[in-house]
Amino acid sequence: AIESRFTRFNNGGLGTFEDFGFGAVVLGAQSHFNEQTNDEGRLPLDYTRPIGETKLETGALGVFEWVASETELQIGDNLGSLTIAPNQTNAFDYDRQVGAAYLQASRAFGPVQLQVGVRLEATQRNFDLLTEVPEEANPFFDPSAETSASYVDLFPSIFATYSFAPGTLIRGSYRRGLDRPQTFSLNPFPDLSDTTFVRGGNPTLRTQYTDSFELTLQYKFFATLTPFLRRTTDSITRRVTADPETGVGLFSVANIDTETNYGTDLTLFGQFGPVRGFLSGSIFQTELADAATSGDNIEDFIWNARTSLQWEVRDGTNLQGFFLYNPPRRSIDGERRAFTITSFGLSQRLMENLQLSARVSDPFGLSTF
Repeated sequence: AIESRFTRFNNGGLGTFEDFGFGAVVLGAQSHFNEQTNDEGRLPLDYTRPIGETKLETGALGVFEWVASETELQIGDNLGSLTIAPNQTNAFDYDRQVGAAYLQASRAFGPVQLQVGVRLEATQRNFDLLTEVPEEANPFFDPSAETSASYVDLFPSIFATYSFAPGTLIRGSYRRGLDRPQTFSLNPFPDLSDTTFVRGGNPTLRTQYTDSFELTLQYKFFATLTPFLRRTTDSITRRVTADPETGVGLFSVANIDTETNYGTDLTLFGQFGPVRGFLSGSIFQTELADAATSGDNIEDFIWNARTSLQWEVRDGTNLQGFFLYNPPRRSIDGERRAFTITSFGLSQRLMENLQLSARVSDPFGLSTF
């Protein structure tokens, strides 16, 4: 199968404002212009062929992405005296090309299903900052550092599944994957909308890689227990510091050497009369290591929980609820606070193709971050 796709997204606008005092006196004026264009093209090619009892799959994928972004702020005493504010004027160009090819084979050996595969990827990334970053606005960004990257990666994977009965199985797996930095994480220009907490990206961010080992135990689609070991190199991590003179908080992202997590996930699915949903949670040990920030590893024991329930009150009327809790956890720069998310929703079917829905977030004021 061959398929090609191209999408373009453009967003922007121009706003001009004047502040008036008593007697229609002009107190100040500003003009704000922003425009961002995102172009993306994808060209996948897939081929499947059975060879005896083995199913063979191969293919290739090309991904092409271009982003052009410009933001300009002009301020003055009136509209006739506007001048550019360099600390709040930013422009950058970004492009990324990825070429990938994969080969995968799967075969059943009695109750055992085996799948092995490998993927080869070549990536080219360029980030060009067209405006200067205000001095000392982002301590995690080195203006002289290289912001382009080119690399080739190989990603193996293997899955072995033993089925006892429908919905009851044991699966062992290993896979290597990657997470590339998002475009907004690369722009080092500071966001000064909150002058007490400045945010900025880091164009020198490297791709992070994760080796994941998992053992999944599933019972009758009801309960799934998954012990795991995941080790990430060049882990993309939030970094927070404060200016010692002004006390202004500075937020950015940077790579640390390694992040290792090992523990287990547990998920329970069920339906009891008109109520159905799931309850899940994780407990694991985490270890952070980064020679550039500390000679000692940072270790922490973490657990989290989440649940989602849906109650069919009557035919056509459903009530939904969601809850998530993550406890405090240690980080490279200190400790992250716990955060909670709660929401409730109500939906009513009015007719076959018409439904009315309402949602309330954080009704009890529990959400924190």
